[in-house]
Amino acid sequence: MSYLESDPLAHGAAEQAALVREGRVAAPRLAATAAERAAPHVTPRPEAAGEAEAIEAGDRRPLAGVPVVALEDWGPAAERLRDAGAIVIGTVPDAGRAAAAVAAGAVTLAHARDTEGEIRLAAAGAGLAGLKPSRFRVPMAAAPGLRAAIAVDGVLSRGVHDAALALDVMTGDTASGPLAPPPPTVPFADAALTAPVPLRIRVTGEGVEPVARLLASLGHEVLDGAPDWADDALAGQAAALDDPRSEAAASELFKAYTRRVIGSWPPGSVLLSPIGPEYTLPFNVTGQPALALGAVQLAAPVGREARLLSLAAQIELAMRAHRAG
Repeated sequence: MSYLESDPLAHGAAEQAALVREGRVAAPRLAATAAERAAPHVTPRPEAAGEAEAIEAGDRRPLAGVPVVALEDWGPAAERLRDAGAIVIGTVPDAGRAAAAVAAGAVTLAHARDTEGEIRLAAAGAGLAGLKPSRFRVPMAAAPGLRAAIAVDGVLSRGVHDAALALDVMTGDTASGPLAPPPPTVPFADAALTAPVPLRIRVTGEGVEPVARLLASLGHEVLDGAPDWADDALAGQAAALDDPRSEAAASELFKAYTRRVIGSWPPGSVLLSPIGPEYTLPFNVTGQPALALGAVQLAAPVGREARLLSLAAQIELAMRAHRAG
């Protein structure tokens, strides 16, 4: 038995799917082991065992037999994970519980929702990768209210490549609607395996200096200063997300804020910041993609997830090499 087969759940989603496809690990075994490890953190899905039994060797789907966790009200993005062969072994009420299941080694990725930074905050707390895609990148169930308007489904994962693979699946081959960003020129999973060209990195906040130095050593141009995003009124509007009486005023503030931030964004740059509500909510408002990698956040212009994933994977690889050395 190879090291991959001895504990297949210790490996990434693509590797798990390959083991199932090649007949080296049975999907029911994966699902049962994942469900046992996830039990303290999720509500089990009794249907998962039968769904795993239906997956056979030779299944070419990108997530065939891969156990995942999804939100209780999972919606179309998580359905696309299932269509790609993933087995939802349990459900959770929020991103925090999803992160706990990933951190426990039960699953390598979990579907979650980000309205005020939940995915990224949970990722930071558990030492995971957490991706909030651009608004309209992945399909969302129609729902009224301002909270639904700024919510985006994304993923928590043990590694950047798994997040990229999940985004490919959740994005699909067709745009989620007329306002969706342009489709990627290459699959997001391929972008995560390709080193980025030298980028201009803007840095703001405290505690990110080690990553900033690492980025400089990798050939990126690292500069202090953020776009014009400081706004004390923004955090105060969070309560309006659930208050129809305040919704109209908050919506106008959000629109003005979005125009200001995007209009002042340095062309072609990525923003490096700490993780915290004051750094996460802005990108729910503007609709820009943002990715948490441990205790730092990377954010980019709308539609530039490939740039984020490529850069985050480069950071992840360099950090791994540093720990090994």
